[in-house]
Formats: sequence, C-alpha cells, structure tokens
Amino acid sequence: MSKNFLISIYHKAKRNFILILLWVILFPVVNLNGQELFNNDKRAEYIFTIAKNIKWPESKMQKSIFFGLTYLGSDTALQHALMKRAGQLNSMYNKPIKVFINNSFQSERDVHILFINKKENYDIEKVYQQIKGKGILLVSEGYSFNESMINFIEIDGKREFEINEKRIAEEGFIVNKLFLALAIKTKQDWEALYIETEVLLDKEKETVKVQKEVISEQSGKIFQLDSVLDTKAKLIDLQQNKLQSLFYSVAEKQKELADKEAFINERKEQIITQKKELLQQGNSINTQRSILKKQIAKIKTQEGVLLVQLEKIRTQNVLLSLAIVALLMVLITIYFVARAYIIKKKSNAALHSKNIEIQAQRDEIVLQKKEITDSIIYARRIQTAILPPEAIIKNVLSDHFILYKPRDIVSGDFYLMTQVESILVITAVDCTGHGVPGALMSMLGIAYLNEIVKEKGITNSSDILNRLRKMLLQSLNQAGTKEETKDGMDMALCVINTQTLECTFSGAYNPLYHISNNNLTEFKADKMPVGLSEKINESFTESNFKINKGDTLYLFSDGYPDQFGGENNKKFMAKRFKELLLQIQTHDMTQQHNILDTSIKEWMKNYEQVDDILVVGIKI
Repeated sequence: MSKNFLISIYHKAKRNFILILLWVILFPVVNLNGQELFNNDKRAEYIFTIAKNIKWPESKMQKSIFFGLTYLGSDTALQHALMKRAGQLNSMYNKPIKVFINNSFQSERDVHILFINKKENYDIEKVYQQIKGKGILLVSEGYSFNESMINFIEIDGKREFEINEKRIAEEGFIVNKLFLALAIKTKQDWEALYIETEVLLDKEKETVKVQKEVISEQSGKIFQLDSVLDTKAKLIDLQQNKLQSLFYSVAEKQKELADKEAFINERKEQIITQKKELLQQGNSINTQRSILKKQIAKIKTQEGVLLVQLEKIRTQNVLLSLAIVALLMVLITIYFVARAYIIKKKSNAALHSKNIEIQAQRDEIVLQKKEITDSIIYARRIQTAILPPEAIIKNVLSDHFILYKPRDIVSGDFYLMTQVESILVITAVDCTGHGVPGALMSMLGIAYLNEIVKEKGITNSSDILNRLRKMLLQSLNQAGTKEETKDGMDMALCVINTQTLECTFSGAYNPLYHISNNNLTEFKADKMPVGLSEKINESFTESNFKINKGDTLYLFSDGYPDQFGGENNKKFMAKRFKELLLQIQTHDMTQQHNILDTSIKEWMKNYEQVDDILVVGIKI
C-alpha cells in the first residue's frame, strides 16, 4: 500500500469522522451508522428519522389528509413498533400520522413512505414500478445497492444505509445534505470506511459504556418516580370510588323521589274520588231541598183550599180535620228538615276530616320536596367542583368568557379547558336531557375527557371524540339495539397549538364559529352524537385551519339559539345569534358576556328557559 493511498484514507477518515460527530450532535435520537441492536423499535425509529430528513413535493403534501406510512409485510412485532412510534410523534409535517398494514391504505395520496423487507420476498423492482411518479418514498431493508430509494444494509455485522440519488431526484424529493453525506454510495466506500473508522468505533464503545453507567444511575431515579406515580394512582382510584358512591346515592334519591311521587299521585286520586262522593251527596241534599220546597208550596195551596172549605162548611169537624192535616204536614216538614240537617252535619264532619288529612299530606310533600331540593343543590356543588376553576382557566386563557345558565339547579351542559404542553384542548358539551339526568351524564363526560386528554395524552380532536364515544357506550352497556335509549352528548371541541396557532376542530352536531377581521366562518359538525346512533361505526372528522392574534372562537350548546321568546314566542335562531356575535366584536370579552346575557333575558321576557345555556368565547 503506497504512502499517497494511506494519506488519502486518512483525509477521508478525518472528513467522515467530522460528519459523524455533526450527525450525533444534530440528530441524537437515532444513529443510523451505530452498532446498537437493530430491533423493531430501532427500525421504526430509523424510518421516521428518514422522514424528517426528506422534503416531499408541495403538490403531494397539499393533496394529503394524513402523513401515511405503509408496511408491506406480516411481522406483527414490527407493525406494533411502527404504530407505537407514530403515536409518540402524533404528527409529521403538521399532518396526523397513519400507519397502514399490507397495503390497506385508502388512496395513494395518503401514502408518503412504503417500507419492505427482503425477508418478505417482495420483488422490489415491481414495487418500485407500481409507485413510480406518485410521490411515495420507497424505504427497504436487505436489498442490493441501488435497487431501492433508501435501503438499510448490513456489512460485517453492522447496520448502514445507502441512498439512490437518481431515483430520489426523479420523484422530486429533496434530501438533507448532512443526511445525504452520511449515506453509503458504493460497497467499496463502505469497506474503506470500515477500515478507517475501526479505531473510532472502539472509542465509541468506551463512551457507550460510560453512558450505560449513567443510564443505570438514572434508572434508579425513574424507579423512585414510578413509586410516587403508583401512590398518586391509588389516590385517583380512591377519588373515583367516592364519585361512584355519589352516583349511587343520587340514583337512590331519584328512586325514593319516584316512589314518593307515585304515592302522592295515588293520594290525589283518592282525594278526587272523595270529592266526587261529597259532591254527589251535596247534589242529593239539594234535590231533597227542592222536593221539600215543592211540598211546602203544595201545602200552602192545600191550606188555601181548606180555608175556602172552612168558610163554606164552618163546622167543627172540618176545622178539626184541617188542624190534624196541618199538624201532620208540619211534622213531615220538621222530619225532612231534621234529616237534611243531620246529613249535612255528617258531610261537613267528613269534609273537615279530609281537609285535615290533605293538609298533613301537603306538609309531608313540602318536606320531601325540600329534602330533594337540598340533595340536588348538593349535587350542584359536586358538579361545580369538578368543572375547571376560574383561576386555572385564567392561567390557560387570559382573555375569555363563559356564559353558563343551567335551566334547573344542576345542568346537562358542561365545559372543559385543559393544556398538555403547547396543546390547548377546549370543549363545550350538551348532554342528553337536563336537570339530574343531564348532570349525571355531564359528570361522566368530564371524568372521561380528563382521562383521555390528561392521562392518556390524546390531543387529536377526532380521536378524542371517537374514544369518548367508545367509553360512554361501554359504561352505559349499550350494544346498539333498537330498544335502548340513545343517551349521549352533542359537543364542539377544538385543539389549539399555542406555538404555531394552528387549530383543529371536531364536532358532534354542534358547530364552531371563528371570527377574523369581522368575518364569521362556521365549521360544521358531524351529524351524529357522541353516543349510540346509526353511525356508530363511522369516525368523527376534523377541520384544520390557521388562527391569528385578535381572532375570536365561540363554542356553544343549542340552548341559546333554541330559546323561545320575542313578540311571537319563536326561537332565537342561529342567524340572529351570528349577527349578535359580529355586532359585539369591538367589546372586550367581559362586555361580550354581559351583552349576550342581557340579550337572551330580554328575548325570553316572561317565557320560561327551555334548555341549559352554554356559550364559551375565546380571544386569541
């Protein structure tokens, strides 16, 4: 080996060593040129790292709804690793990540990366010809040089990768220059690099050994943190048990209330029957009085006849007969009057007894109503306690308002605002029914939403609604039969990235209003509830849009636009609601709250509130 050749190898090794150091500094997550164990988790990590270093054609990205990765193969462990990594990243190039298996994707526009392994025995040239010109990056493992676009290879037991620059350029991809510099161009380059970097790899092994010792020390700290988390989890379970006990208590109160209402209704029917009997008795007395009056009139007539006869006959016998007859009529009259008096006295005594019984029942009903009302008021305290406190909401949203007007003491409407790092999740929810049934549904909704967003870290709007629907159906034991009541929720939910000011909206019947530069844009919701419906197997959709400083967002239930009132007792309607929101844009959020509250009160006038009212306004 000549001296010039050794010098050339030295300079190449020096240059590649610098590039490797830059790669380690700029991309610490994955080292494609390392000697680490190349398991499925590492393989999935490498594939997504490649995606970060490739720029797709603009036309491909504009047409795509998702950032899709398709795996052609049957390795279930690799499938799980790819899905796990996609869930950790959540999005790529501001698009949700979807992993398709065995070419199960819906359309080619949603596929950006296609991965195959030579172990699966796919003809790579046929695969390449099928996806050629469609903006799909072909990533493979174990194939020969230049058969793929990007290919993982194994040389002397170590993993490396090569890039086919010609095929990459033909598809319009742009590759990160540092990423391109680290790729292997020919097999001869790799063999030379192996000789030059052998000493460096030994040093890296020593570094890895030191890092493993540090990791071992940190593992102990992680174990301690796990213990603390277990303790907190037990506290959460205890609180959930308490909440479940409260649910059972409310259910028992409702059953007692239903039994008492049935008893009251039965007593009312008895009282109505007794009143009818008394009315019949009174009618009978009046009839007897009428007969008695007729008899008295007849007696007077007979007396006149007798007087005429007495004048004509003027005999003692006739006078005696007349006296006997008059005495007899008086006795008859006294008999009927006394009998009517006794009957009336008995009726009055019975009526007085019934009045006393009714008064006692009314007092008992008043007492029971007070106990029930006190229980519902206590339930309102529980419901209010689980809603986000105003102090926490102000920390998340400094400029906002919440117009919250339950129709009864407790409400079937609720709102939730929570933040996970730079992601802000806001929702306004309308549960089936109102009062106590609606409040029970709202408490379930709050608990499940907190579990989905805070505990499981799910921040994709459509995934939140899909997951909430599944949990509600399981908790209510609903299987989709026609006989089941369709209990559920209508809601509007938006997810805001506070750093990029990008917003994603998903809704169940309830829309989202976005006002920018005094222009109102309505984002429609899916026409299905979060619960049991004919569309139970359909996924909720989502709308993505950009928001700017000074924009306002409004989430609401149907209570405000559906309120009856005005001169003709008609609904407020969505059109009038939109016009009112545009009129108040020059006011701050506190004034907007007051104007909306005053407007609905003036609209209602003397009419009753028909439903719970909830309006959430947010100024960016």
